[in-house]
Amino acid sequence: MVAETPTLVPAIQAVSEYVERHGADLTPEHAQILFEIRRRLERLGAQAAELIDINNRIWAKQGFKADFDSAIDTIVVSLGDMEWCLTLNRADPNVPIQMKVLTAGSAYHATMSQPSDEEEKRLRVELEEKVESYYQSAHRVLKLFGRIPDLAKIKCVAISRVRNELIEHPSDGALYSFGTGSTGPRVKPL
Repeated sequence: MVAETPTLVPAIQAVSEYVERHGADLTPEHAQILFEIRRRLERLGAQAAELIDINNRIWAKQGFKADFDSAIDTIVVSLGDMEWCLTLNRADPNVPIQMKVLTAGSAYHATMSQPSDEEEKRLRVELEEKVESYYQSAHRVLKLFGRIPDLAKIKCVAISRVRNELIEHPSDGALYSFGTGSTGPRVKPL
């Protein structure tokens, strides 16, 4: 169970198509903004791939596994040499339980939790720096979209919330924490 790398190719193509369709009507400033957006999206795609790779390497070091056995309606969770089984009860005995996605994750306090493994220490520092950089750049893309009249309605509350509330202006007492798992890295999961 590893996180999958998201693709930003459709977004990059959409910006390119917008420039092709409206190129003659764009002001030089708007054309430059759209080129910057496209370049930042390309960089965000590369950053996302790096983040998922780091996430998965940290996740693999922790040795956590979770699988669903549909034949016996059981979730099997393993950590090292320990294993737990959770058997689910069907609401209708004639209808099998189906799971589309099974997610799992872990978190750590960045200033207090130090792994003994040097590679994991290095990976954590890299993850922390890159995940914050990713959200700063993604937030910048949203701001740039706001400067193009036809595209000003493009919003992403999740990106803005992570950047504003978790990175730039965290509430007092918020733990400086990060997480990894089957859906990718997290900022302030604690």
